[in-house]
Amino acid sequence: MSKIISRTSTLAASILAVTALAACGGGGATPAPSTTAAHTSSTTTAQTATSATDTTIAATPPSSAAIKSIPADALALVGSVPITEAELDKWMPILFGGDTFEATHVVAPKRMVSDPPDYGRCIAGVKAIEAKRTVGKVHLPSGGPLVICRELNRDLELQTLGYLIGTQVDLGQSAEKGVHVTDAEVAREFKSLKARLFPKESEFQEYLSNHGWTLGVELYLIKRDLLTEDLEKAFTSAGGERAFGKYLRESIPRWDARTICRPGYVVEGCRGYREPTAPSAAASPAILLEGLTGVE
Repeated sequence: MSKIISRTSTLAASILAVTALAACGGGGATPAPSTTAAHTSSTTTAQTATSATDTTIAATPPSSAAIKSIPADALALVGSVPITEAELDKWMPILFGGDTFEATHVVAPKRMVSDPPDYGRCIAGVKAIEAKRTVGKVHLPSGGPLVICRELNRDLELQTLGYLIGTQVDLGQSAEKGVHVTDAEVAREFKSLKARLFPKESEFQEYLSNHGWTLGVELYLIKRDLLTEDLEKAFTSAGGERAFGKYLRESIPRWDARTICRPGYVVEGCRGYREPTAPSAAASPAILLEGLTGVE
């Protein structure tokens, strides 16, 4: 098992874990990720409960006027914060690199996924990964590397957009409760984790290289984790996991209602998102990775 400094569980997993705890009456909660940037916020009392209106608005597709309010270089608006195409292009290879190494122990070729797609670079990456796989025959999607790259880029594009939307929602939730994490706190946590997991600098550099990350990315993830942990702690004196789970269930429809996404980019967390009625015929990134590397 790889040594992982950051704990990048999803918000959805956190909600499910806390909801199950509320039903069962105890246990430890799985922290959800939070955002990174330092910010100024104040606790609001007006946004403390989900109304039927929030849920209705969240399920209703946005108006054409709302869609036009999205900046030209952005794919979504979370409240007043845009998710830009440049952010998507930055984070696609970061998430892909981490997931690839964790799932397969194969280092992902640089810039194999991007927005817009660079299919030439991606095809070269597919061939490089195929050459490294160590397990026997696997069945790749029909059509060869180009088909794989089209599916991989599109799926990663939507998954990354969902990740970035979730990050902004986490930041908003922290702001609602007046939760802050300073750079000094991040530095202390990083120093402690690094000393315990990577006593040698060469080990830490190998960890970053294998995941395709920089020190900045690692610090970003640590700050998100600390924000989440502090947000959960804010509920400790007022009902613990039950109160935290209740807050998340009430908060999410409110943020969904405030999140406007462009047509073709409506992912979970966007206003008007609907669960697919049938499973997608396209292979998920995880399945594509398994097929490429022969690791299950």
